Amino acid sequence: MEEPDFPRKVFLNKLNGSSLKNVWICGIIEQNVGTDILIVKDPFARAKITGCNSAQQERDSSWIQKGSHCSVIGTLMNNKGLPEIRACKIVNVTNDEVAQTNWATEVECLDLFLERKVEPALEP
Repeated sequence: MEEPDFPRKVFLNKLNGSSLKNVWICGIIEQNVGTDILIVKDPFARAKITGCNSAQQERDSSWIQKGSHCSVIGTLMNNKGLPEIRACKIVNVTNDEVAQTNWATEVECLDLFLERKVEPALEP
């Protein structure tokens, strides 16, 4: 089955060997080189995020530092070893508790839906 072009919400450990093109990840900045290159970790793995300066983001990028929580939409450039994602959009979710706490559930539910293990209950 061919992967869709829209960004797929994923955990970082699913990127090695993946055929995904566009991904949507969420994690904590573990390391940064200025505001352009980041190492982001989620509960399972790490990824290198590049192109943050040219990605759509808030005007003030001073939040891009170790310990900040971010959401990144981008293109998977390398799917071997440390995955690399070229950012298209990066958002500060450090103060968004809902985004942080719901992320894992959203990814897990999406995976179950795409694997056809669950179906939405639609009311008439």
